[in-house]
Amino acid sequence: MASIRKRNNRWEVRVRRRGYPTQTKTFTHKSSAQIWAKETELDLETAHLKSAPFTKSPTLASAVERYLSETIVRHKGARSAVYRLRRITEELGGDRSIAEITELDISAYRNKRLSLVTAGSVRRELVLISGLFQTARNEWGLRGLRNPVGGIKMPPDSPSRSRRLNPCEKELLITESKGVPHLHLAIQLALQTGMRQGEILKLFYADLDFDRHLILVKDTKNGDDRIIPITGGIAPSLLQHHAKITTSSKHELHVAHAIC
Repeated sequence: MASIRKRNNRWEVRVRRRGYPTQTKTFTHKSSAQIWAKETELDLETAHLKSAPFTKSPTLASAVERYLSETIVRHKGARSAVYRLRRITEELGGDRSIAEITELDISAYRNKRLSLVTAGSVRRELVLISGLFQTARNEWGLRGLRNPVGGIKMPPDSPSRSRRLNPCEKELLITESKGVPHLHLAIQLALQTGMRQGEILKLFYADLDFDRHLILVKDTKNGDDRIIPITGGIAPSLLQHHAKITTSSKHELHVAHAIC
């Protein structure tokens, strides 16, 4: 059914049909709006639009696997996202049609998870679910699909953290990790350079310039490379470990091998 109204000196048309998204367009002249409305209604009637009705929606499990392989695989946090989405699939029911997932399902999931983990963790999980539904709508042709996350209240994000290790805690952490050399090296890097865990795990020895005492950190959280100085405290540990392991001619052995 089409509705036409004048808004801000232009004619706005809305065409609705059950199982399909609302089609909207604005025109300068009312006659053009009326012609477009009739053509759009005919397209919906004959199913010429590319929108897919709910009955053709995939199962939640198959939708999640496609989302993981086509979209999430390009994200920096892909590993944790895979784990979260597959667990969410088990909770909501992987054999259900994705179109059957409602706001009630999502709110029940949210409330259950809030009793187990922090609000920030639940929020990140709901963002993943929302991304799945938006991708299905915008990129897979499921135009009639409703995003159930949009109809519920999101938990508040985790408050910013400002706490730092005090000197006693730092000393205890360093001392206790000496029995695990690889972990000890990673902790030293984190404490003395401020590098994130993911940055340390992706570090290659080719990224370390021992002559100039610099570390090239690639593919950071914001996407930019950055240079970090190798302080006097960590340099001997890196050199000692570097001397113990076998490297290629280009010295491209992954430093993560020393940590994992």
